[in-house]
This record gives sequence, structure tokens and C-alpha cells, in this order.
Amino acid sequence: MKLVLMRHGQTSANLTGALDTAEPGSPLNAEGERQARAAVKTWEELGLPDPQLIVTSNLIRTHQTARPLEERFALTRIQNGGANEVQAGKLEMASDLASVEQYVRTIGAWMQGDTQVRMEGAESGAEILARFNRVVAQAADEVGADGCAVIVAHGAIIRYWSYMNSPEITFALAATKPVSNASLTVFEGEPGNFSAQIWSSRPVEDWEVDESVTELRPSKELLDKVLGTPKKA
Repeated sequence: MKLVLMRHGQTSANLTGALDTAEPGSPLNAEGERQARAAVKTWEELGLPDPQLIVTSNLIRTHQTARPLEERFALTRIQNGGANEVQAGKLEMASDLASVEQYVRTIGAWMQGDTQVRMEGAESGAEILARFNRVVAQAADEVGADGCAVIVAHGAIIRYWSYMNSPEITFALAATKPVSNASLTVFEGEPGNFSAQIWSSRPVEDWEVDESVTELRPSKELLDKVLGTPKKA
């Protein structure tokens, strides 16, 4: 099967760096709506086949992001909470540096094998991986070996699941390269045996990666938002 993981479009929380992970979540802003529409063109430019299934999380921003694909391919999305974002628990909607670093470092610990650790009031890495794996398995059953399914989800869970399920997604790639808003990450295969072809709308082999990276840290872009770093003129 062809599996496409699509991140939702931009929201106001993306602009502030807030940990917006709970239902129903922030809606798309105007730029996010534009990104969702543009993703249809990206789909065609990447030469992806028509999907037979569109799945979203329970968060409203994924519903809005899926709408242009629903219209283009005459499909009705299926909502599945197993595709929800990595939960922030007690850190929900926090945007301070300590909270953001704790969230990111926890995901990094999962990627390095410590999947039982959790943030207060949230799921463990093992629990999150299991629920997203169920969504993927259900999609595979629905479309079959020759079909195509798209799951509209969230940046952190796409990053985590992709690394844990495809040898082409190295730790350094997952840790340092963005899962951009409304981007498409594409896999070929079957549950338990996926091969990544595209990361964030670019072929995996086109990304230049420093494979010496061994730690997941907040991106400079995210830190700029959290710390209010002024942009250069």
C-alpha cells in the first residue's frame, strides 16, 4: 500500500509555539487554509495515486486540512482519535522554554528506546505508538495491498511514528528536519514493513543530514517563537 502522512496546516498555536495537543484544538488560520489547498497541487506534483481513504484525528485542524483533498478525490474523511497528536498532559498550551524542551526531549527519549517514559498526565511512548499503529493497520485493511490511504495528523506523532517504522528515516533526519505544515510524508509497504520515500514533501534522499546528531532538541524556528527572538531585518 501507499501510506501518506499529512500534517495539518498552520494554526495560531504554531505561531506562538504553544503545546496545543488536546481536543478540539486550534482551527487553521488563513495561512493554514491556503496551505491545505496548496497540498492538493503538491500531491499531484509528487505523482501520488488517488487515495481510497482519508483519515483524520479528532482535532479540528486536521478536519479542515483534509477538506480540499476530500473535494478533489470525492471522499469523505473518517475520524479516528488514534491519530491525535502526542499529548502534552499537564503542559497543555504551555509555551515557555522549559515546557517545550520537556515535550521535545520526552519524544527524543522514546525514539532512543525509552518508550515507557511519559509526561505528567499524558501517554507513554509505547501507548502512543500502539494507537497510531492501529490507525495504520485499519487503513491498510480498508485499502488493501494496492491501495492508497492518507492520514491527516500532527507533527510530533508523524516524526515519532516515522522513525519507529521506517529504516530510511534515520534519527538525525527525524530529529533535525521539519515536518512542515500541510506537508506529505510517504511510505510504501505494509504494517510492520514500511519504506519511506518522501519526507515532508521532498524525496528522502534529497535531505542533507548530519548523521552524528544523537539528541532531539527544539528547532531554532520553534525556539525563536518561544523566546521571542527578533527576526533580522
